[in-house]
Amino acid sequence: MIDWQTADRKLREVAQLRSLFRRLPHVPTSAEKRLLEEFDEFLHARRPVCSHSAAVAGLASLWERQDLVGLVAAVRKMPPESRRDRDVRAYAVNARRLIGAIRKRHRFHRHATAGLNDLLNAWDPIGVADQVSDEYANYAPEIVGLLASGVDEKELAKRLAWIVSDRMGMQPDVERERVHAAAIVAWYRKLDQARG
Repeated sequence: MIDWQTADRKLREVAQLRSLFRRLPHVPTSAEKRLLEEFDEFLHARRPVCSHSAAVAGLASLWERQDLVGLVAAVRKMPPESRRDRDVRAYAVNARRLIGAIRKRHRFHRHATAGLNDLLNAWDPIGVADQVSDEYANYAPEIVGLLASGVDEKELAKRLAWIVSDRMGMQPDVERERVHAAAIVAWYRKLDQARG
């Protein structure tokens, strides 16, 4: 007969150990250290070639450190036959895809930050937008970050009110903040849909 309580307890212990193992940093063994040293010597042109094991270990290390640019540069230095290897190609392809996605996201955020300036000038809690066209430009990256995280009109209105009271030292106008927050969120959603 199976003792379900004991089985459940053991499963929870295993899950806790796996969770702890994932959080612990990886300590390379002596063999892994030798492979990483061989790969490092190859990258710094102190060795003309490196073994397949060293290449895969080095690329895995770069991947874990999230050094995507370094990973792509390392793959470029490898001889053509090494670049055709399935493991090496997988690291290179995934690193290039991530770099492309990151660059695309940064371009989108720069574009959104620039476009948001007109809406912030329409908000104009100080009343100087007609004299100073970039008075609120320093708030744009923060607001775009909030919009990218999925903030809704209510939360954005609270943030605009906080900016007015805390950063500008003025009394917020709840209705003005609500109306402009709704306009900003609607604008961002259109922009995000157009991006596809």
